[in-house]
Amino acid sequence: MALSEDGARRQRSALQELQAMQQSVADATRRVEIEVLEVVTSEDLEGLSDLNQAYKQAETTLRSLIESEHVIDLDYVDRYKAAAEAEERARTAALDRWRDLFE
Repeated sequence: MALSEDGARRQRSALQELQAMQQSVADATRRVEIEVLEVVTSEDLEGLSDLNQAYKQAETTLRSLIESEHVIDLDYVDRYKAAAEAEERARTAALDRWRDLFE
């Protein structure tokens, strides 16, 4: 079941359309908070962007390590642990800051 003709053409379920609507409302609310109420400053957003970039970089580093040709030895295990921990820290920092700003 779809909620609209457009949703039916795109083969999106009613649930998917409702989730998209919910996201649109959240995005609009966020814009009001940022642009009208100035609850979140541009400096806050820049800081969040920096954290997101650090997360993407850590994620890319981890993915590159996993996808590279390698021998699973102690050196690889140590590099993997370090990359996985760095990715986890970066992801947690970005999510925590997002929650601080928008929840």
